[in-house]
Amino acid sequence: MRALKRSYLHIANKLVSLGMIVSEPDAPLATVFNNRQKLLSVVLKSSVILLLTLLLSYLGISLRPFDALSIFWPVNAILLGFLIRYPSYDKSYQFFVMYLAMVLADYTTGNSINNAININVANIIYLVVTRALLLMRVPGESHRRTLQALIRVFPASFAGAACCALWGAAVSTPYNEDSFLAGLISWFTEQFSTSILFLPVMLSIPKRKNIDEFNQIIRRNNLFPLLSLAIALPSAIMVGGGGSLIFPLPALMWCAITYPLFVTSCLTLMVGAAEIMLVSVNILHIQGAVVFTVLDSLTSARLGIAAMAISPLIVAISQTSTVKLLSRLTQRADFDYLTGTLTRGGLYERLNYLSDAKTLKGYFRGAVMMIDIDNFKKINDAYGHSVGDQVLINIVAHIKSCLRSDILVCRMGGEEFLVVMFDLSPLGALTIAERIRHTIEVSPLDIHGESLDVTVSIGVEFIGGKGESALAEVINHGIEQADMQVYRAKRQGKNCVCSRDSAGALGYEI
Repeated sequence: MRALKRSYLHIANKLVSLGMIVSEPDAPLATVFNNRQKLLSVVLKSSVILLLTLLLSYLGISLRPFDALSIFWPVNAILLGFLIRYPSYDKSYQFFVMYLAMVLADYTTGNSINNAININVANIIYLVVTRALLLMRVPGESHRRTLQALIRVFPASFAGAACCALWGAAVSTPYNEDSFLAGLISWFTEQFSTSILFLPVMLSIPKRKNIDEFNQIIRRNNLFPLLSLAIALPSAIMVGGGGSLIFPLPALMWCAITYPLFVTSCLTLMVGAAEIMLVSVNILHIQGAVVFTVLDSLTSARLGIAAMAISPLIVAISQTSTVKLLSRLTQRADFDYLTGTLTRGGLYERLNYLSDAKTLKGYFRGAVMMIDIDNFKKINDAYGHSVGDQVLINIVAHIKSCLRSDILVCRMGGEEFLVVMFDLSPLGALTIAERIRHTIEVSPLDIHGESLDVTVSIGVEFIGGKGESALAEVINHGIEQADMQVYRAKRQGKNCVCSRDSAGALGYEI
C-alpha cells in the first residue's frame, strides 16, 4: 500500500511539474490538495470512476448494432445513480473522468476520434442535467438525498434525455443517413427508457446496515407475485401486438406492494430489458404487417416500456415512503425520546414479536430487573431538570454497557427502568445486576466541574414459563415482584441489589 501511495504521489508531482496541476512556485504538494491523503483519495476515486465507465461503455458498445445506437446504453443511468448513491464520489471533476473514459472506449472500438469526442458530449449533458434536477433543492422539501432523487426520476429523466437527444441528434446526423428528427427520437427513447429502468435500481440499493432487515422482509413475503410475473412475459410473447407490452404490469404492481423498492426496481428492469431485447430480435411483435406509425418497433417499445415502468415504481416509492413514515411513528411510540429505551408499549410489542417468531415457544427462563435511581427528585430540585435528563441518559448508557445487545431495556416512567433477560440463570442475573450497580456507583457525572455521585437500587425477580401464552402473565408477575424488591433495597439503605430466593422466603442481597 505504501508503494502504491508513493507511485500516486510521484505521478502527482510530475503533473505539477508539467503544469497540469497549478501550484505556487516551490510550494509543497500538500498545498495543492491540502494533504497527501486527500490526493490519494482523489486518485483512487477517479480510478474507480474511470474503470467503471470503461466497463459500462464497452458493455453498451457490445449491444450496439452496426451503424446504430445501442439497444441499451446503461452507462449514463448507472453512473448517475452511483454518484447520487455514494456522495463521496459526486465531484465535478469526475464528469471529466467519465468523458475521457467514454471517448477512449469509443475510439478503441473503431469509432473515429472526432465522432467519439462529439457524441460523448451528449452523455455528459444527460448526466449534468439529470443530476441537477434530481438534487435541486425546493423550499419546503425535506426529503433525504436518495428519496428525493427517486421521487423525481420521471421528470428528471425526461429532461435529461431530451437535452441529450438534441445534442446527440445534431452531431450524429452527418455520420449516418437518418434525419435529424429520426435521430432525435432514437436518442431520446433510448436514453429515457434506460434511465427509467436503471436509475431506480441504483438509487434503491440497500445500505449495508439495512441488509439484515431487507433479508427478513424478503423471507416474510410469498412468491406468488413473482410467479405471476413469470407467467405474464411468456403470455405477452404468445399474444403479441402493442398491448402485449403491458401484460406484466399487473404482476409488477403486485410486486410493488409486496416487495421492497429495490426488488421491484430490479424486477421492472429485468422485464423492461427482456421486452426491449425480444422486440429488437423480432420475437415479440408489437406492430402488424401494415405499419401506420412513424416510429419503428424498437423506438415504440422503448417508449411503451418506460411508460409501463413508471406505474410500479411510483407505487413502490409511495409504499417505501409510507413504511418509513410508519417506522418513524412507531419509533416515537415504542421508544422513549430521551433515553432511547423501550416504552411500556414498545416492550410488549417486542415480547409479542418474540412469541410470534417462535423464539420463546418452548420453556423459557430468565429474570426481570427493576432499576430505580436513588434520590432522583433531590437531584432535579438541586440541579434542575436538564441535569436530571443527563443523569437518565448516563444511567441508560451504563446499563446497556453491562448487557448483551438482545436484552430488553424499558423506561417504566420517571427514574425507573426495567430490564428483561432470557436464557439466564439466577446467579447470572444477580451478577449482571451487581455489575450495573457497581458501574453506576463508580461513574460520577461531571456537572460544570462538579462531581455528582449517582447510585441505583435494583430489584431482581427470576422468571420461567412454557409457551407464549404464559409470557405476558409471567413478565407482569415478575415486574410486581421486582418492584417489591426495589422497595426492600430502598429500606435497606439504597445502592444495593435485592431478590427473592427460589422458595420466596429469604432475601438475597449483594
